[in-house]
Amino acid sequence: MSVNVSRTRVAALCVVALLAGCTSRTTPEARIAHADQLLAQGDYGAALVEVKNALQDKPDSAAALLALARISIAFGNFDSAEHALNDALAHGADRATASTLRVELLRLKGAHQELLKQLDAKALDIDAPHATLARAQALAGLQRCAEAIDGARR
Repeated sequence: MSVNVSRTRVAALCVVALLAGCTSRTTPEARIAHADQLLAQGDYGAALVEVKNALQDKPDSAAALLALARISIAFGNFDSAEHALNDALAHGADRATASTLRVELLRLKGAHQELLKQLDAKALDIDAPHATLARAQALAGLQRCAEAIDGARR
């Protein structure tokens, strides 16, 4: 008889645990925060899962799309990062955050001329010190080192 009682208790505990899992939902914002922590720890795969789940719950989340862009850059998937950045901006993402990611993306994929073009057109919402650094990096990437050094000195 005690075996049946134990089985019943175990079954009841399993049902309660399953029901608790069904009623407690992690918010997209919490998933994004967790993804940022995972990304900082270098656990890109787990961060990607969190962001994908956040986007499944809230496909127009600018924060989730920015997180996807960061993860895509970390993975070296520049096309995906570009797409995520564009979508994030279309859904109202912070322009300064998106611009910082865009600079990193363009720099890493070697699009130095495009980075200079966007800096010259003031298409990026970054402060003067970061714009100066981005310009110097782009010029150095184009092997225009004298200009990069001169610009950095100013």
